[in-house]
Amino acid sequence: MSVPLSMKWVSTMNISTQKATVEAEYKALITGITSELVEETHFMLNGTLMAKPELVAHFQSRLDAAEKTKTQRTALHATVGAEHALNVEVAPLRMGFKTYLQSRYGKNSPELQKFGFTPAKKPQRPVSAKATGIAKNQATRKARNTIGKKAKLQIKGTVPSSSAASTPVAPPAAPAKPATATTPGASS
Repeated sequence: MSVPLSMKWVSTMNISTQKATVEAEYKALITGITSELVEETHFMLNGTLMAKPELVAHFQSRLDAAEKTKTQRTALHATVGAEHALNVEVAPLRMGFKTYLQSRYGKNSPELQKFGFTPAKKPQRPVSAKATGIAKNQATRKARNTIGKKAKLQIKGTVPSSSAASTPVAPPAAPAKPATATTPGASS
C-alpha cells in the first residue's frame, strides 16, 4: 500500500526545510574559503592555529552530517507512513479476532490476556450519576403511583361499610300476647 499523498508532502516539506538553511550556510562557507581565501594556508581561530584543509574538513563533516540526517529522517517518515498504512489494513482484523475470542471465552474472561487483550470491565458510574438515577427513579414511581412488593403486602383490604350492614340486626321482637276478649263482669 502506498502512503497517502498528503502525508508525503507534509513529511518531505518539513524535513527539507529544516536542514536547507544549515546546508546552505556550510556550503557557502566551504565555497568561500576555497575560492576567496586561496592564498591563506592557516587560520587563527579561538586561540588555536588551524590549517586550511583541516578547517574545510570540519565544515564538510558538519555538512555531511546534516545531509545524512535529512536522508535518514526522510527514510524514517516513509517507514512510519508504511507502518500507518499497514495498521489501517490490519487493525480491523485484530478487532474482529477480539470479537471472536470474546464470543468464545466471554467478554470478562481472563483467557483474553493470553492473546494480548484485556477483559472487558464494567464501567464505573460516578456517585453523582447514581444519585441522579435514584432521584429520577423515586420521582417516576411517585408520578406513576407505583409501590414495591413489600409495600403492597402492607396494604390490607377493608369491606366498604353501609348503614344497614354496619348495625347488627336485632332479633325480631317477641310477639305480643293476643288480647283476650273480656266481658264485663266476668271474672276468671
